Amino acid sequence: MLVDGPQRLVLAFGKRAAIGKDTIGYEPDAEHNWRTARYLWDGREAAELRHRIGGGSRAPFFHPDGTALTGQELPTSHPGHQDPAALTEWVTLLQLGGNLEAAFAAAGVELDTTVVQARYNTVDPLQVLGSMPLVASRLIPEVQRLTGTDTEARLQIPRSWRASILVERTGSEGGLRVRCAERARPADIPSLPEACWRRLPDLDLLRAGRITPEQLHPLVRASLFPDLPSTERLSRSSQAGPPASDPVRVRCRGEWHEVVCQDGTLQLPHTTEEQRREQAMRAFGGAVAGCFAVQQAWTSGTGRLPRALREQRQELFLRVQHGDTPGVLRLLDAGADPRVRDGRQHTLLHLLHLLDHEQLLPRLLKAGLDLEAKDHHGRTPLHVAVGDRGSPALVQALLDLGARIDVVDSEGWSLRSLIRRRRRRELRFLADRVEREFPGIGVDWWFGDEEDDDKDGDE
Repeated sequence: MLVDGPQRLVLAFGKRAAIGKDTIGYEPDAEHNWRTARYLWDGREAAELRHRIGGGSRAPFFHPDGTALTGQELPTSHPGHQDPAALTEWVTLLQLGGNLEAAFAAAGVELDTTVVQARYNTVDPLQVLGSMPLVASRLIPEVQRLTGTDTEARLQIPRSWRASILVERTGSEGGLRVRCAERARPADIPSLPEACWRRLPDLDLLRAGRITPEQLHPLVRASLFPDLPSTERLSRSSQAGPPASDPVRVRCRGEWHEVVCQDGTLQLPHTTEEQRREQAMRAFGGAVAGCFAVQQAWTSGTGRLPRALREQRQELFLRVQHGDTPGVLRLLDAGADPRVRDGRQHTLLHLLHLLDHEQLLPRLLKAGLDLEAKDHHGRTPLHVAVGDRGSPALVQALLDLGARIDVVDSEGWSLRSLIRRRRRRELRFLADRVEREFPGIGVDWWFGDEEDDDKDGDE
């Protein structure tokens, strides 16, 4: 199943939301302190990954060139603290073998195995910790980074509505105690971010043989395996995707025909006269089949497509979803048809808010895309840009091109309605224009109070 919506990470700043007196969510939520974990979100710090997951000159369970350690090369006793990777391997092997007390002892962490009586049930720390992909050898350095000079700091890892794993510093010598406790409010005891205690999923996948080092992100690969020879050979999933010119076989009129995306269009093995005849039949309500049915599904977003064409379409729209403007441009340069629609009848114009519109908008208009095309909700590209947080620059660009502002979607939302509903104060000029030129258009209610909204916008 594909995740819907944009997949880019967004760094936002604002006021911290107040936490109610009795507010405790189930998720290990509240606030997580990522200031000491820049290697996870700042490419300039990515090289630190190997050390932060418990490695040293190499990543745990692997040689520096990415080859896995054999069973004979793994530690069979405590290796000491001079080799962080070997220590992580020893602790991890003890944990996976079910010997949690020995694993925590090897990591220098005190483990309190007292069973806790929560409000509605008992909590066994060995059972809870045994179900977690936790690396005990990482706890001491990660907690020290987060808490600094606070030698009595406490952090929690929420595990249920009522129980948490409590991680407590026990003095200036780096001592650490882990025990189960009744869950506290996030305002009282902050959470230990999952990245500070969890095994790196990439290593688990590599050890299980589900992926190869070459399939890792280049920054991750370079950090984990510094001696792995650089290579330009990329996995199928990291390339620009299925070539846009791959021909696809289609059953048509009792024969197999080939259709292909080439020169920016889905080309059919039919003469111009045949295509005009099919268009006329379609205009009068006639059924289309074969190559022409595929063409109609390709450009309308409705109907069935051969699997290979679905994969080509999916590759293009996944690039869009991830905000990969260069990847989209490469596919278009390779001959991909910009007039294709996804399963929700979105054109590329509808999804420009996910991309660099300054690069793509002129190209899409030159290809003949319709500014007033509607998706499955009856929304135009301008409608989507307003409702899905498209930038004011994109909204203004569409307006400058003559996009209509009297549009209403299938649920009755006009542009003014969406602006008020989304509280997009930066687009108030457009809301005022719609109200002035088309008074009363669309629904006239939104989520919030108009007077408060006006007041907030004027502050």
